[in-house]
Parts: sequence; C-alpha cells; structure tokens
Amino acid sequence: MSQRPSTRQATGDTDQYEIRPFEPGDRAGYLTLFDRVLSGGDDEWFAWKYADNPFADHVPIVVATDGDSVVGAKSAVPQRVRVGDRAVDALQPADTMVDPDHRRQGLFSRMTEVMKERYADRSQQLFFNFPNEMTLAGGKKHGWVEVGRVPTYYRIQRARGMANGDLPAPVDQGLDLLDPVFDAYLTARAKLSPSSPPDVTVEENEDVPADVLADLYERAVPDELHAERSATFYDWRFENPKWTYQTYLAGPADSSGRLSEPDVDVGVVAGSGTRNGQSMVNVVDVAPLAGAARLPALKAALERVCVRHADADVIAVSGHAIPADLLSSFGFLSDTDVPLSLVSSPSAMASYPLTENGSWSIDGRNIRRIDDWLVTFAEQDTR
Repeated sequence: MSQRPSTRQATGDTDQYEIRPFEPGDRAGYLTLFDRVLSGGDDEWFAWKYADNPFADHVPIVVATDGDSVVGAKSAVPQRVRVGDRAVDALQPADTMVDPDHRRQGLFSRMTEVMKERYADRSQQLFFNFPNEMTLAGGKKHGWVEVGRVPTYYRIQRARGMANGDLPAPVDQGLDLLDPVFDAYLTARAKLSPSSPPDVTVEENEDVPADVLADLYERAVPDELHAERSATFYDWRFENPKWTYQTYLAGPADSSGRLSEPDVDVGVVAGSGTRNGQSMVNVVDVAPLAGAARLPALKAALERVCVRHADADVIAVSGHAIPADLLSSFGFLSDTDVPLSLVSSPSAMASYPLTENGSWSIDGRNIRRIDDWLVTFAEQDTR
C-alpha cells in the first residue's frame, strides 16, 4: 500500500493548503463545510453514508485544509459493482465541495488527483458517478469519461413538483394552472392501460426486507454492470436518514388471499422525501432488475405505488430497469422527450478505471458505454 498521499500549495513563503485523506478529527469541519456549500448534512447522515458504510474499512474522503479549517472535500461512496458472476469494489465520487472563500485555487483538481493516487493500488477497480455539469467538466480534465445519460421518468401529479427552487409569483401561479392538464393526461392513460392481473396481490411493507429482495435479485441478475444487490447492500442503502422507504411485494396470492414469501415475484422500493419544498416519491429500486416473468407482478406493484402516493407532487423512476412502455402506461414522461426535455435533462454518468493496466473493461463490459450499464436510483447517492 502506498504512503498516505498529501500535497501542499505554497503561497509566498506559507504552505497554505494541505490536501490529504480524511481523519476522524475532520468530521465537524466537514459537516460545517457541507452545511455551508450543499446543506442538509448531519452526524446521522455522515455515519450512514461514509463512516459506517459496509463496503469500506475507512472513510473514503479527501479534504483540503487551511490551517485547522476544512475548506474543501471530495468524497466517495463505496459500492460493489457486478457483471455476471463477478463483483468488484468500486467508488462513487460524491459531495464534492470547496468553500466559496477558497475557490479558484485549484483545490478541486488537487483533491481529485490525490484521490486517484490514493486508490491506485487498492482493491477498487473503478470510479463511477453521476456528476452535475460543472463537476463533469472538471472530471474530464482528470481522465473521467462521460458514459452517457440516464433518463428519469416523471409522473407529474402537480406541476409545481417540477420546479427547481423558489419561483417568481407569476410563474408559481402559472404552474398551478397546468395541474388540470396533467390530471387529464393521467386520467386518459389510466383508461387506456389494462388492469393488473386479478391473480396478483400486492403487500406493502413499512421497511425493506433485505433477504427477500436479495433472493429476488438473484433470480435474474442482469448482464450489464450494476451495483450488486446483496442483503448487505439493501440493509445499508435504505437506511438513508433523509428518506422514508416502503417496499411493495407482489405475486400470486395463496388460498387465503395472502402473499407468501416463496411466491413473491417482484419487490419495488419507493422512497419519500422533499425536493425544493415539494413532495417527491422515487421508485428507487426493483427486484429482480430484469426478466419478463416479473412483468405482471411489476405492473401490479407499480400501480399500487401510484395509488398509495397519489398525493405526492411527483413520482420518479430512473434508468431502464422498469420498461419504458410500462412506465408510459402509468403516465410517466421521460426527460429525454418533449415536453420535459425543454425544462430538464437526463442525468450524466461518468467513469474512470482503477485497474492495474488501466483497462476500461470488466468481464467484457465497457465501463464507458452506457449500454453496458443498468442503473436505478439505488446506484445514485442522493436518493
């Protein structure tokens, strides 16, 4: 293992900045910086996402310090990426931030290079992430490649749910005027969509049954690159304290009308939270991730999600794990198509190899080709 990477920048005769791996004493400073730049972080969230993450034995964060102050940080969320029967360690860069008073000092670039160096000879095989446009542009300067764009499908139940932050009063009132349009669209889609199979029943759970979902996942493991859905993954992923999760299990009912565990065909996990003051429900994951046999139960589970969360402003689904035609039948619109493409854009995905020979391929799948990936919100760090 290499020595701890660290860099300093000289400003006159003073070494102003040190770039180094996170240390336990940095936690308070990190959270203070997070609250200033990104907002919403706290000890419980930090413990879940970084300190107690089961896929690493350390906190995968690089910090920039100015004296005793944390003025920059580049973090990464550990995950296991699987393709076929092989799973490898991976890191998802996230929560990159620089104090506004210390920007334009090259801290983003230097933190990125220290993080690359830190993991050059560890077990991790790749970085993959979903950066905003600014971070994507910065990452490309350090070798990251844009894999492609991941669509998000929105079932708009109130137009204001698509607003990004505070709006002027005339615009805000104008959004309310669009609600009847979306109501009419969803009503029309419901009339055209066939009913769920009568022999399928759906049960709601106010928790996430990790073992059940892990068993479902193993029934049809995708051929594409994706985060491995082990019971450990499910137990960790859905403890995010910023969201509330429910699970919808669907399959044929037994003679008593109940759904027994061996007969479950599909599980859908939905997360409830707020964004810009609007109520948001994300269909975060589905198990199995692939396979035609799951479709009748998947339709029934998705229908229940829409009924259960009819009072949410928006319900969203990311990626291709749920067929687009099924989502369309429930009134979901893709941000790759008009009209949503006029006001929104698909999430960017990027990657960088950490393999010893710098290969972009894992078991025949290219980490820089979007068609070689299958992701949902579960792979993405913010949901």
